[in-house]
Amino acid sequence: MSKLGEKIKKLRESYGMTIKDLSDKSGVGQSTISEIETGKAKNPKSETLAKIANALNVTVDTLLVEKWDDKYNPNGELAEQVKFIESLQLGTPEQALKFILSQPNFMAYGGYNLDDLSEEEIMELANDMLLAMRLSVEKMKRK
Repeated sequence: MSKLGEKIKKLRESYGMTIKDLSDKSGVGQSTISEIETGKAKNPKSETLAKIANALNVTVDTLLVEKWDDKYNPNGELAEQVKFIESLQLGTPEQALKFILSQPNFMAYGGYNLDDLSEEEIMELANDMLLAMRLSVEKMKRK
């Protein structure tokens, strides 16, 4: 069984639905759903996944994204990062600048010249980055 198939089956069963119920609600054939759940259908069409996701009241991303848990985080490193992100308080422009500079991916693609930003803009940028990180953490916790 594929991870996609496992997720669809688990969601379907959590709603107490049979394959026929999901088929009726989504408009996707029972055999197609069965093949996806068992892993026989390796690359289902995006429109098929959209119909199934809609019938299960989730997004296609929810079906495709792996859960962020200890199975994929054996050393607990992500949990430590989550604790760190949740605990961050940026009270001064210096703290904000330090936080911004500690985000190498953002700095590589952001194209920001920090020397051109005012202290207020630095605080705003850092708090926006922190908010985005916190939102991502909350989203991953709910999965």
